[in-house]
Amino acid sequence: RDFCLSRGLGDVYKRQAEYGGLKRRTMKRILSDYNIIIYLFFFVCFAFFPVSSEATELITKLEKNTFALNVYSGPGLWLVQFCLEWDTQCKSFAPEFRKTANKLKDVLRVGTVDFDAQPELSKYFKLRARELPALLLFPSDFVPSPSGKPNEYIKEPIYYTGPLTSNSIVKWVFSQLPNFVTKLYKGNIDQFLSAPPSKVILFSDQEEAPPMYKGLAALYRWRLEFGHVYYTEQEVVKRFPVGSFPTLMVSERGLSIFYDGPFQYDPIRLFLDEFAPPAQKPKDASGPLPEKDEPKTSTKLRPGIIHLKNQRLLDENCPKDDSGICLVFLLDPTDPVQHQKDLHLIRELSTKFRIFWVDAISKPRFVETFIDDESFDFPQLIVLVQKKKAYVRYMGKFNEKSISEWYNAVVSGGGNQVSISRIPSLDPSFDTRKDEL
Repeated sequence: RDFCLSRGLGDVYKRQAEYGGLKRRTMKRILSDYNIIIYLFFFVCFAFFPVSSEATELITKLEKNTFALNVYSGPGLWLVQFCLEWDTQCKSFAPEFRKTANKLKDVLRVGTVDFDAQPELSKYFKLRARELPALLLFPSDFVPSPSGKPNEYIKEPIYYTGPLTSNSIVKWVFSQLPNFVTKLYKGNIDQFLSAPPSKVILFSDQEEAPPMYKGLAALYRWRLEFGHVYYTEQEVVKRFPVGSFPTLMVSERGLSIFYDGPFQYDPIRLFLDEFAPPAQKPKDASGPLPEKDEPKTSTKLRPGIIHLKNQRLLDENCPKDDSGICLVFLLDPTDPVQHQKDLHLIRELSTKFRIFWVDAISKPRFVETFIDDESFDFPQLIVLVQKKKAYVRYMGKFNEKSISEWYNAVVSGGGNQVSISRIPSLDPSFDTRKDEL
């Protein structure tokens, strides 16, 4: 300023000052607009892509009936949290528990119980409010009841007493995993394959069976027998067409059936369900609730999951009588992200109903019979009524509660049934093959 005024350049200074103020005001406006854009970006992200949604879906909220049916009477391992939803310590532990559920999703099931809302469960396991949050690991096997009554069995939980951090909990769970996997080599492979039941064999480049495989062996305890072959056992490996590691195979009635999907818990479980007999609990298994409190399924069909690869599987498992009211998912396995979400939903529903699913991409003629829209997305869901040669298409939200309520309504006679001349075959006919060529 002094330089300009001393040389009679006051007008120059004034114009420069005005220009500088304009620049500052313009930059402030730009930064303000930029902040608005940033805020909108984060709003959209949190609104449509919740950060912890995947981990939250992996945690099953358990009430007294679902606890008795799934945890205490069902197969496999469960890690269950007892917590007070309003408690500060429980709230601070919630992020660590979500991390734990995500890390253990390929090993076991994870659930949570509201201490206040389920006093019967809390009392049965002798938990007190000042001890929360509490973590209990439920094994897959039943043990004789402490009451000493003959033929009475219980599931005896293991209580966690370590630090409430995700890494510590996961490490503890891995240390508690039962090992129902037989290590196979040249000297015992023939004996292993010769005895019932059906065999599951993992050929791996890991010397010990991985945690996921141990979790599956616990889930199918007494129904399938699991073996593990380390890749250095070349004489055993060469007996089978193993091209890479890991490779998973089922041996049934002298046939070797190889798994060709992703090495993840849910897809492998769907594959193994085709070979395993239904899970059964001991006749007099006791638990935190009486038998009469267990929810009844709305159909005579035993709960489970069946991948409909051919017509024989449909005919054998979806009867043409009054019980043949079958819940069929039409899925697209070529979309891996969506397919994993669909399998998770199927797995939840399979604790109450028998679930069928069809690879819609490989069975287009089957799908076209039920879905006649010009454009549609997967998944799709129908109820197939074998006796009446009819079906009901689901048009609601794809979550466990909505589908369960809808299916129970259909079984009770509700829903808009659409009659068809015949139930389409899942086997390709001669004409179908010719048209495809």
